[in-house]
Amino acid sequence: MSKQPHVDDPRIARIKALAMLGLDEEATEDEIRQAFRRVSKVHHPDHFQPLGEEATQAATQAFRRIKEAYDFLLRSPR
Repeated sequence: MSKQPHVDDPRIARIKALAMLGLDEEATEDEIRQAFRRVSKVHHPDHFQPLGEEATQAATQAFRRIKEAYDFLLRSPR
């Protein structure tokens, strides 16, 4: 289950989610999707398995935050 970033102001939550994907406030839905694909490839936990359990867990948490930001951006109005 995805959660909205814990911020009272939806505009600030959107800015934080965009920043997590390396985007600015003018990002389109297509740019959001492309950024998610790019960032998720870098932070996917499978790439960290050779580095051990601790690295894999850290990557899993980062990947989860990236996915939550992506889901939030796709659900939230501009």
